[in-house]
Amino acid sequence: MDNIEKEMGCQERGFRVTDYTKKIPFGKQRGLQRCHYLFGIVLELLLREQPERAALQVVLNLQAIHQAALDQDWSVGWLLTHVPDPYERRLWGGDPAQLQEVATYVKSMQDLQKNTDALRRRGKGDQDDAEDKRGNGKGKKTNKNGKPDKEEENE
Repeated sequence: MDNIEKEMGCQERGFRVTDYTKKIPFGKQRGLQRCHYLFGIVLELLLREQPERAALQVVLNLQAIHQAALDQDWSVGWLLTHVPDPYERRLWGGDPAQLQEVATYVKSMQDLQKNTDALRRRGKGDQDDAEDKRGNGKGKKTNKNGKPDKEEENE
């Protein structure tokens, strides 16, 4: 533990064992980096004298590693660890309250667009019906029942 503190330059201030993972150049070996992080969590629990929680975390970590190997991806496996994913890209740059406001605005704009499109379609349908009733100068004239007009038949 002392050499980790020296390497991180934090002999006088607190740190997490998982912070040490950020100092190691893993390159493209992201899976190995994730495993190192998970074992750092277990070590932290042991140093806090919580062996039962550490044992539980080891079991969860083993399940997660197994799932990641099956999927060739960590997206599902990491959820099994019950640990926040430190390598997940943030989907939003603001705080949750701002996200709620933006999401509400976007949804209302989508609803407005749907309603506008529906009204346009309905308006076009009404216009087509009106043209059919007028006859539009094409074909035989019809009365209000849709039957040929008698005046036209007599001619």
